[in-house]
Amino acid sequence: MYAIPWQVALFVSLPEAFLIVILGFALFNLEISCKKALTVSIINATTIYFVRQLQIVFGLHTLIAIIVMVIACMWLTKLHPWNIFTSILTGFVIMGVLQSLLLPICFAITGTSSENLIANPLLNIAFFVPIAALAAVLLFSVKKYKLYIFDLKKTGDR
Repeated sequence: MYAIPWQVALFVSLPEAFLIVILGFALFNLEISCKKALTVSIINATTIYFVRQLQIVFGLHTLIAIIVMVIACMWLTKLHPWNIFTSILTGFVIMGVLQSLLLPICFAITGTSSENLIANPLLNIAFFVPIAALAAVLLFSVKKYKLYIFDLKKTGDR
């Protein structure tokens, strides 16, 4: 596990958390305002910045991020915890899939590897741009065409 510089926290972790929340909620037709999603993202990015400074087991930072986002969303939205958990976890999975698909392409195009991301924060930020763009296209499509995994708005807050 490596520490992330503040630039990566600001320009990758924060927008990534925002996309996770907005996309996850959209996929289940749950509403969250941009202001609340941004608040959750700021809380998450700040927490993850400090957690990544610690020498902890790889992957534990992701579990902490999920817990922080779920608690922050529960506090801000008052929606059912399982609905929030499902939305956040789905958002994480989608972002993970996008990263798994696009990072190898970015590495191949630039002739770099994951080790270069640690050494070069700007490369980390640059590689996030196509991931964020594709996530934004996916979000736009979900909202425009109502592509819900499951419509939790219709089933009520269970």
